[in-house]
Amino acid sequence: MAIESKNPTNKECIKYITDKSNQLGIPARLSLATAWIESGFTQFDYLGNTLRNPTSNDFGIMQITIGAKMCMSDWGYISNKDWDRLLIDWKFNIDIGLSELKSCYELSCNSTEEIQIGCKHFNGITTEDCIARATYSAYNAGPNNISRYRTPFIVLTSKTEKPYIYENRYDYRDINFWTIYSCKSWEKIVI
Repeated sequence: MAIESKNPTNKECIKYITDKSNQLGIPARLSLATAWIESGFTQFDYLGNTLRNPTSNDFGIMQITIGAKMCMSDWGYISNKDWDRLLIDWKFNIDIGLSELKSCYELSCNSTEEIQIGCKHFNGITTEDCIARATYSAYNAGPNNISRYRTPFIVLTSKTEKPYIYENRYDYRDINFWTIYSCKSWEKIVI
């Protein structure tokens, strides 16, 4: 679907995400790292089409999955009308994504045992950092995957599994998130 629109600047995204995160009561750093790793703050590709992950059906800045029930957010299923808006309105895409991220954040905050295990597993990591990592795992792979960031993959069990997604036996998505969250990559390119 060709759309005559342009991406917001990184500065606009940072401000909008920070303000919305403060309004929702979730750490802005977590929200910014999630949006950055999901899309690099990009809503549209170079042709003006909504950015889509080529290996899935995820769209826009927050990489919202088409037809998916939002895990536990207030949005539930996204209607066709809202879906169309989510594809062309970068702020609405962020609103939906942050609503979902908030649900994942609350789940992580309420999973005390999971977080304590995570903090022991990664010696020296703070509770806040464990919550951020668990939140991203849940956001990226669903609420049943809250511990993915600290769960090593022992063996590939079938030919359909993708061995290239593992680094040091951990899922590369969680490793990449942690790198971006730790060094605040979005601050390095503010235009």
